[in-house]
Amino acid sequence: EISPYPRSGHCCAADDSNLYIYGGYNPVYEVRNVKPVYNKLFRELWSYNFSTCTWTLENDTNGEIPEETASMSMAISGNCLLLFGGTSFPWGEKSNKDVYVYLIKQKKWDKLQCIGDSPPAKYGQ
Repeated sequence: EISPYPRSGHCCAADDSNLYIYGGYNPVYEVRNVKPVYNKLFRELWSYNFSTCTWTLENDTNGEIPEETASMSMAISGNCLLLFGGTSFPWGEKSNKDVYVYLIKQKKWDKLQCIGDSPPAKYGQ
């Protein structure tokens, strides 16, 4: 059975059927027989189905995915996950002010082209 590697700073949102998690950080990512990776930022989306009690790594997605994946925020609206903010390691040197959308049924990422004034780049909000 697969499940997400332990992490902090990930974001979560849920609908009636699934819990979704994206991103996060682990200071030492260790996989058996592989050299450890330090300060690992995860760029992966997982879903947990409440009915089947199973995790799925949503690795067959397409489009532009967020890079600053620690301490971002996520909300869900209908078929869409909306993500904002986030940072990469070292913390705060590169933060994100973009809004990304993930279309759940289409398995497609996109960076929204927002108009007007936007808030400054943030993480941990």
